[in-house]
Amino acid sequence: MKLYRGDSLPGPVLKADRRDRGRSFADHFCGTGLVAKFADRGANALLRDKLLLDMILSHVGYERHTQEECFSSRSPFLSFTSKIDKAFDFAERTHKKKLVICPLEDASYFIWELDIDLPNEVDPGRYEFHYKANSINCRSFVMGQIQRGYEIEAQTGDQHDLAMGLMNLIAGCIADKDTSDHSAELVHVVPYVTQHDTIEKNQCLVTNTVNRASSVDEWLLYPTDSMKDGFGVSSRFIMNQHLRVHGCYRIQS
Repeated sequence: MKLYRGDSLPGPVLKADRRDRGRSFADHFCGTGLVAKFADRGANALLRDKLLLDMILSHVGYERHTQEECFSSRSPFLSFTSKIDKAFDFAERTHKKKLVICPLEDASYFIWELDIDLPNEVDPGRYEFHYKANSINCRSFVMGQIQRGYEIEAQTGDQHDLAMGLMNLIAGCIADKDTSDHSAELVHVVPYVTQHDTIEKNQCLVTNTVNRASSVDEWLLYPTDSMKDGFGVSSRFIMNQHLRVHGCYRIQS
């Protein structure tokens, strides 16, 4: 089964000089994997005593200026869709920009592809799967990044690109030597919500969730590795053989 996710760099990042942007999606993907918004000033207190169903209703069905919207803005879920055109819609929400294909490191719009054999259901619409860290889908990008880094250093003396490439190479080597099991949950939103008792839930959230998720066939990826300190779950879906870049784009100049 293939699922897709659309992402874009936020406006403040795009306005910054490329050297000042910090770690881009390219470097995150080839150094870490995909990271949920929960990692950006998230807190495990957000998840305390919350049922999975309640978190899903908040993530998908929130209304503006509510507690649910606050949760969604720091959610531990990564949204995917089975419809690639919908993934493009999420990457470029205005539908007004002319995008062209470009190298990963120059991109500001991204489509990620998750390709897995769907495991057995543990609950209607909910699946648990285990995977191994693997840098296979990052290797060609990282080696190209290092080569360009050497060329730029030779021409200008600037070591920035070379340093980033070497950092990603080290991260890939660490991933390939990682023999531990990693875990995540995958939730098909509409079957999950409609097969559970929601009579006592906020019906506005339920209706919004079903309508919105139906329109895009939404799936939620929930990384569930334990944090290193033993408290709570990680927000990181680390690089692995199932996750790859489907397309990279920038605004046509």
